[in-house]
Amino acid sequence: MAQAVQATVRLRGEAPGGPGQPRRESAQHIDDTLRRNGAYGEPTVGRDVSEAIKGIRAVAGEGGSHSVQKAFIDPRLTEAYLTKTSDRPAARAAHRMVAGGETQYWEPEHSQRPSAGTRAATSVHLDTRVRLQEFVGAATGIAESAHRHSAGEQDQFFGHGGAASALPPAPTHTQRPPTEAEITAYWAAQQRSQQQQRSQRR
Repeated sequence: MAQAVQATVRLRGEAPGGPGQPRRESAQHIDDTLRRNGAYGEPTVGRDVSEAIKGIRAVAGEGGSHSVQKAFIDPRLTEAYLTKTSDRPAARAAHRMVAGGETQYWEPEHSQRPSAGTRAATSVHLDTRVRLQEFVGAATGIAESAHRHSAGEQDQFFGHGGAASALPPAPTHTQRPPTEAEITAYWAAQQRSQQQQRSQRR
């Protein structure tokens, strides 16, 4: 999994390789799918995948994204996105279905239009994709649980500045790759910040 993280970090500054904002569009499609089905904010495979895409975008922007949204907007993935993570066998199968679809997108793309993005994407094994999606989903769940328990109280981990102030600048290719613990903290901070913003709007 560390190799996948390093590959993502190196994509920062790369050209997208395609039009639009594919990662943003992918996450938005999944979130919209969850909303339409009353599952937004629930612990689902779709939430895990959406947060993983957002995490990649936070680190690498749209660098090397090509037209990867094609892999995620497939209507055949709707059922997979709606799968509850509490049903572990079904969730693992759904994760593999989503990750497999992305792999199937990148392999011919790499053959036809090789770039730093396609090299990074095809270097990530299917099982690693599944673990990354689950890993980010777990971090999201931890962050949301912590937010629910600490709402209205001073954040002892992030201090007076709150979660947003703890977000590190996106790393460049000259910095060492982040550790899994740092990635967990980063995504947890991102989620806590989003939760605080939602609470303030209510």
